[in-house]
Amino acid sequence: MLPRRLGLTRYVNIDNQLYFYDRRGTGIYKFDKLKSEVSLVLGDKKNVYFKYSDVIQCGNKLVFAPYQAENILIYDLVDKITTEISLPEPGVANRIVKIGDKLFFIRQKNNYIEFDLSKNTYEIIYYNVEAKCSSYVDLCVLNDTVFFPVDREGAVLEVCLPSKKATLHTLNVDMLFGTIAYCDNTFWLTGSNDYIIAWNKEDNSIRKLCIPDGITVRNNIDWKGVFSSSVVIHDKLYFAPLKSDSIMRINPETFEAYAVMKIPKNNVCWCLSQWDADKIYFSLENTNGLAEKDFVISAGGIVCCEDIMGIYDFDSATVNIETQWDTLRRFIEKI
Repeated sequence: MLPRRLGLTRYVNIDNQLYFYDRRGTGIYKFDKLKSEVSLVLGDKKNVYFKYSDVIQCGNKLVFAPYQAENILIYDLVDKITTEISLPEPGVANRIVKIGDKLFFIRQKNNYIEFDLSKNTYEIIYYNVEAKCSSYVDLCVLNDTVFFPVDREGAVLEVCLPSKKATLHTLNVDMLFGTIAYCDNTFWLTGSNDYIIAWNKEDNSIRKLCIPDGITVRNNIDWKGVFSSSVVIHDKLYFAPLKSDSIMRINPETFEAYAVMKIPKNNVCWCLSQWDADKIYFSLENTNGLAEKDFVISAGGIVCCEDIMGIYDFDSATVNIETQWDTLRRFIEKI
């Protein structure tokens, strides 16, 4: 058996049991928050890196969003069986949104997938404008409408999912956005440049914030974007570091920004999650895609605990992570 660390980004919390798909594609796992124990729910011998990107609970089923996978994966928590809905190509879906009885898979393409879980059928819906999602993780859901950055400078796409109407908002900003969050009636965006944009959609006003002193942009990191994702916790904004060497926090009332916690050299973070009422969970990867430690920190950046997932033993024949990481890079360059 070969010990490796699990990669946890997005998960579903069911009675303090966290269900997630390992970023390295080794299967579905369950982490017991009360016992601090991890267990394998369903193994996957193919080990495709970033095979599934997101997960959502629908009744007694878990639905996983395909990224490199060519199928939507459904796991029944009661019957312990899986259903795979085949797609004509890799899903490149980075998030799932549930509106009514439909699931919407937002893709890094000029379309999204509308999925009817009751019938296990889907339809690919093309935007009425030329644009594709440019975020790794982020989108905002306001009622039945989603907002996310797209592959044009200063652009955000607004999509009303029931009506299928898309509206392109182009801001007077010389930057390709990669993250988006909504707080205090304002959209907060970051991207390829070392500043933050606060955009009020109602009056179309824009305010620019500089990245604060104490945060260094690391140009040796190949990925695009200073931050990979953002999250709102207790009316404060937190940004996961990509080229940044630190987690950043913004107070939307005062527009003050500061570094919360530095991360080790050559590490990146893909997602921040609310762990408890006032705590944040995140995991780190090195630049070869191998999982490093994970942490739970306070809102102020104090480490409460680390190495939560610990080491898990994989079958020694199943892992070739550096090769998978390189494959993912080539894959993203093509889309």
